[in-house]
Amino acid sequence: MDAQQFQIALEHDGFTPATAGEYASGLINLEHTHPFEVRGLVLSGGMTISGGGQIQRCGLGDVFVMHLGETHREEVGVDGCSYLYGSRQIAS
Repeated sequence: MDAQQFQIALEHDGFTPATAGEYASGLINLEHTHPFEVRGLVLSGGMTISGGGQIQRCGLGDVFVMHLGETHREEVGVDGCSYLYGSRQIAS
């Protein structure tokens, strides 16, 4: 998926417009949660996301999802990771 397709999909599915993000090489975000859903697209480098008993290795062009309240952690590869992401509030 490319950045334009990703932005269209975010808007279609009720996410905020894409925002750019970047993680430094070797960064580890310890276990945490978000009070919203996140969908992202890796633009360069890569990271591994683990949570909910799953491990997802994400590289160029991969889309990742972090569900509302799901405990997860991110481990960034040696090349760092740049990405686009959007968030979506889930009505309760």
